[in-house]
Amino acid sequence: MDITKFNKILVPLDGSELAERVLLPAVRWAEAVQAGLVLLAVVTPQPRSSHPDMVENVVQTRSYEAGLYLKGLHKRLMPTLIEVETAVLSGPAAHTVLTYAQENGVDLILMTTHGRSGLTRWSLGQVAHKVLRRAPCPVVILRSAQTLIPENIRRILAPLDGSPLAEAVLQQTVAAAAGLRAEMLLLQVVEPGSAWSFGHEETAVPDPDVQAAQLYLAAVQQKIQALPLKGIQTSCHVTVGPVAESIIDFADENEIDLIVLSSVGASGIQSWMFGSVAERVMQGAHCATMLVRPEPVE
Repeated sequence: MDITKFNKILVPLDGSELAERVLLPAVRWAEAVQAGLVLLAVVTPQPRSSHPDMVENVVQTRSYEAGLYLKGLHKRLMPTLIEVETAVLSGPAAHTVLTYAQENGVDLILMTTHGRSGLTRWSLGQVAHKVLRRAPCPVVILRSAQTLIPENIRRILAPLDGSPLAEAVLQQTVAAAAGLRAEMLLLQVVEPGSAWSFGHEETAVPDPDVQAAQLYLAAVQQKIQALPLKGIQTSCHVTVGPVAESIIDFADENEIDLIVLSSVGASGIQSWMFGSVAERVMQGAHCATMLVRPEPVE
């Protein structure tokens, strides 16, 4: 298992107070893992029916305003020990965020699910949805409905379904846990009456095979403990029930600060993850979530 590093963290901002709620957690994360922080504002052009010269003038004016806005935020963050950059770009919001991340080696994107902007004229909620689906790096989503967003992440949950693709989230989870000095909880959800897959064979069992799940998680835990890292506290947990709901309930009951999910996963011990399950967890979780799109496993 390789150890992932977060060297550059991107925070897209739309000028709203809701969007700015991600700033303090982003700074804390960047400080913990010694990463640089980029504050990005994207100015979207007016509809095509507008006069070209007028569109250009409006974009220039809003870009200037966005620059002043980011400069003010940068000044607020000056006491931090991290390198903070600002960038103002124009274009379709989601596409511009994704392009910037791809071209500038961004390792992590942090954003809230909703914002209401009078500055950049785009909806952060819609942009977050598009960024989640196409981002070249992990994306951390902080739900705007959260009454309290923790400054520090102390407990990280990694739900696994036994597939190599789902286990790819472990690289990012371990990196986050090591940098943030957070506890790492491994979770396997067993669906009642489900079929378990071992290699190419599939055997239906009348009752959940909790013991098999425990053995699987223990093996994963051994891989993590064998890494040349110190201070990562891990624990294994197995629960029975509907997958998405069980993950959300477990997170609530165990005071989880961050859930790390894979966008894909199949052909594992129990093929419930990810895709639709990940989406339901992200929509229903009361804590921050991180979506990882793993590289295909041969």
